[in-house]
Amino acid sequence: MQNLKTASALAATQIIAKLVHLNGWRLFGDGPELAIEKEFNFDTHSAAAAFVGSVALLAAQHAHFPDIVFTQARCVVRWRTASVQGISQLDFDGAARIDAFSALL
Repeated sequence: MQNLKTASALAATQIIAKLVHLNGWRLFGDGPELAIEKEFNFDTHSAAAAFVGSVALLAAQHAHFPDIVFTQARCVVRWRTASVQGISQLDFDGAARIDAFSALL
């Protein structure tokens, strides 16, 4: 299993090939700031806040943390691996965990 010490940046072709397997995730930014992101919308502010807390707990379990933009009942989760200045397998693993969790909501 990959971790931050063994992570490496994925090539553009690898990113595109993996992205098609994630529902609703898209590329954001460019260069070393390139990330994958997904927007989540909720009925209430408290539901969005609970989701943010759950994402933070999932991320802590794997010691890899996304950027989260949280406004009212909307949340954008953005994954990139800063140590490799790009997107790594860790980011796709994190996105898949969030998708699995959000499917239960």
